[in-house]
Amino acid sequence: IMDAITAISSTAINLMQESPLQEMTPLSRKNDFGVWLEKNLDVLNEKIQHAELQVRKVAAGEDVNLHEMMMSIEKAKMSFQLTLQVRNKILEAYQDIMRTQI
Repeated sequence: IMDAITAISSTAINLMQESPLQEMTPLSRKNDFGVWLEKNLDVLNEKIQHAELQVRKVAAGEDVNLHEMMMSIEKAKMSFQLTLQVRNKILEAYQDIMRTQI
């Protein structure tokens, strides 16, 4: 867990250096996270669709580089697994917050 927190912290520091979040209001930070999440889900969807298109071309007998097809499938698979793990960590953090007694 500490490794994951360290990785997230270093990523957050890098993001803050690229675009300073200190000047933003809390509402705009929330909107930026929503935009970031939506953008990354769109990228994931594009990777999955590209991999599916490659597989359909192979099934139809079209001339497709099998190496590229397998690479696109693996990229989509790894992106999906990463997204799933991020979702799990967010849910776990939410559940921890809800269990916290005030």
